[in-house]
Amino acid sequence: VNVTVNAVNDTPVVESNIADQTLAEDFTPYSIDLNTAFSDVDNVDSELTFSVSGNSNVNVSIENGIATISPTADWNGSENLTFTATDPSGESVSQTVNFTVAPVADIVADKATVVEDTPTIIKVLDNDTFEGNDKVVSLDSNHGPANGTVSVNPDGSVTYTPNDNYHGADSFTYIVTSGGVSESTTVNIDVTPVNDAPVATNDNAVTDEDTPVTIDVLPNDTDIDGDTLSIESASVPETQGTVEIVDGKLVFTPAENFHGDAEITYTVTDGSLTDQATVNVTVNAVNDTPVVESNIADQTLAEDFTPYSIDLNTAFSDVD
Repeated sequence: VNVTVNAVNDTPVVESNIADQTLAEDFTPYSIDLNTAFSDVDNVDSELTFSVSGNSNVNVSIENGIATISPTADWNGSENLTFTATDPSGESVSQTVNFTVAPVADIVADKATVVEDTPTIIKVLDNDTFEGNDKVVSLDSNHGPANGTVSVNPDGSVTYTPNDNYHGADSFTYIVTSGGVSESTTVNIDVTPVNDAPVATNDNAVTDEDTPVTIDVLPNDTDIDGDTLSIESASVPETQGTVEIVDGKLVFTPAENFHGDAEITYTVTDGSLTDQATVNVTVNAVNDTPVVESNIADQTLAEDFTPYSIDLNTAFSDVD
């Protein structure tokens, strides 16, 4: 009896399970041999074709049954990839493999020194290790600087501007998004002080004609750094009087018989920087006693002398 056994196409089978893959972010590309993972008794000459599905961030290219696995820059997370082997008749078999990509810190905290009142660019990405070209820098609105402002520049650097006259510590948090993943860290700022000029404020004073007056001009002058202030110089028009610095105060002496408004200009210093202000002194007029301008000579006359006159206007005067 002759028996003819007709061939029947056999479905490919899983020859060996591909183990779940645990990788680190930005892992080095490697390969998986699908020819050893699948087999087909009808196709001993490796006529199987292979495909993959389910991958978005784990990149797979397949050539001659070799699957090359490569990362998406800076991505981490988990994906289930399904590898399928198909024979020439269209029969197929699949196996699913979990790929877990663990995060690696690409972002590094920064430190910067900033000079008081000086906007400063900080290149926060310089010490970070992001692989992707799509990185985007943003700011954490809940952790902004307490003593200044910060903004992001088009090149990914940031500009920090301290508040006016502030010096001391400050910090803020920035975020980098790359490969669909965000990381954040802190920038610690040291704002170093600079000497600020004092601020001199105008003063007023009142005195009487021919009466010196002492004017304490420093109490309303200020220095935001708390430096001790002193009077460096002072001047007044000669026609109005003279001014001296005595024990840290101004002593103004009106010119003789001067009355009206006198203006003193003085300079205050913190030992390095200066500022100027004026003192307006109101000099009140005081009535002056008439004085003998010229003595009238004693008169020696003959009896029945001819009448004559003496001009008293030239003999007496009154400055008022």
